Amino acid sequence: MKVKVGVAQCTSYEQACVLAAMKEAVERAGGVSFSRGSTVLIKPNLLSNAPPERGINTHPEVIRAAIRLVRELGAKPVVAELPGIGPESCVKEAVQWTKAVCDEEGVEFRLFNKNGFRKVEVNGRIVKELHLPVDILEADHIVNLPKLKTHMLTILTGAVKNLFGCLPFSQRKQIHGYGAGDEFAHALLDILSVVKPDISIFDAVVAMEGRGPSDGRLANLNCIIAGADAVATDVVACWLAGWDANEVKHLAFAEDRGLGTFDIDGIEIVGKEELKPSNLAPPPTSMGIARNAPAWTHRIIYGLWKVQPKVIKSRCTGCGTCADACPTGAIRIVDGRARIARDLCIECFCCKELCPSHAIGEKFGPVTYVRELMRRFQKRVPS
Repeated sequence: MKVKVGVAQCTSYEQACVLAAMKEAVERAGGVSFSRGSTVLIKPNLLSNAPPERGINTHPEVIRAAIRLVRELGAKPVVAELPGIGPESCVKEAVQWTKAVCDEEGVEFRLFNKNGFRKVEVNGRIVKELHLPVDILEADHIVNLPKLKTHMLTILTGAVKNLFGCLPFSQRKQIHGYGAGDEFAHALLDILSVVKPDISIFDAVVAMEGRGPSDGRLANLNCIIAGADAVATDVVACWLAGWDANEVKHLAFAEDRGLGTFDIDGIEIVGKEELKPSNLAPPPTSMGIARNAPAWTHRIIYGLWKVQPKVIKSRCTGCGTCADACPTGAIRIVDGRARIARDLCIECFCCKELCPSHAIGEKFGPVTYVRELMRRFQKRVPS
């Protein structure tokens, strides 16, 4: 039997439109049920202190719709998250729009560090113990609300990657130290093996292409995607965006580990006749090409294909967010500006993901530079 993933058209973030589309997508995915009076933790993707129109975070109206859906099903919703961005003041800014919706709906909003974390032993491929939020562990059910965006490290930030945001900063930093290789992909799956959402519901009304997850271009996909299988839901997100799911390592590894359905032939996309797949630009990233090549070719291939973070000095404020986030200690603040040590950088792009000033750009090798120029040209020329 095929795994069902539901998709539904949603052409705006107007309240009624989002709620109707969410209900339709969830129903098409086979529905979801919660025991009456149970606690349902809603986990959005709140990366940045940017306002909703920037398209970086799960839109507040998608969160509102999830709250109302959970209530209609007789359960008690709680919204919780821990944004990865910088100092406490930035965290407060990042959650302000979500908290406003929660206040309007009479629902509690929590930061995961409020109730703390608990160590959980994991029979993982890479990770042997996780520090998970007490809120996650004590919830009866989990509703996962990812935002459809590109990611410089993982191609897609979606249902599986959104669970990474459950971890405390210290463990996020540790796992990011694996860089773009297979280890990071398997670490994400180790988290999925323990944190299993009842349903994942994508905000794909406005998506992000190119330099995601915080500095890309916005694209209207006008869709809500829902599925109980987080992996299959991510595969459908790739289908809708026009990306090759085989390039998303954690998805490609998931089915062999029994953590979800990766083969699109095993997925029934219910409602697909309403939608046309797009052709969004993937992120400009080498994705470890040189690391996977024979050692003697490493320097040549890396030089041609490299995509390295670089500091845009005119934007850098020297706040230190990038240095705090860097898992290898490659970034220092010198004379009020960030400086990257190339010999320590593993190109995880945590610095770019979290910089509140958008002061991290990319330095391309020749092949990657030409590839980027071609993509931009193709986007401008009508087919």
